[in-house]
Amino acid sequence: MPIPIENNPALPWRAFYRAVDAMDLEGFLGFVHPEATMRVANWPVVSGTENIRALVEGAWRQWRVLRHRIENVWEEGDTTIVEAMIDHTLADGRDVTTPCVTIVQWRNGKLFRHRAFEDPSPLVSQ
Repeated sequence: MPIPIENNPALPWRAFYRAVDAMDLEGFLGFVHPEATMRVANWPVVSGTENIRALVEGAWRQWRVLRHRIENVWEEGDTTIVEAMIDHTLADGRDVTTPCVTIVQWRNGKLFRHRAFEDPSPLVSQ
């Protein structure tokens, strides 16, 4: 059964996903460590806040709505693994859902390593 993000807000990843689902760029970047790296799907790894900003801005321009339905969460030390179904409403009005597993390593409460394993092809196919 999916876990609503609003439950147990004390866990650090929940506030991160609230910012993501609100497509709040500054709120999202508030979680990013200055030396962070991010990999999404099969795109190249990006490093540093400004490159991550550019990656996220580019992705979010393609969507009207983004919502993670969290299905499972595992935490071990400074690492959080989240399995989710991601609902997207694309700029052209189409609704697309993709499965995703994301691994986040935190450093001092900030996202330090982010790896999202998602097949982006449904988001770009006509």
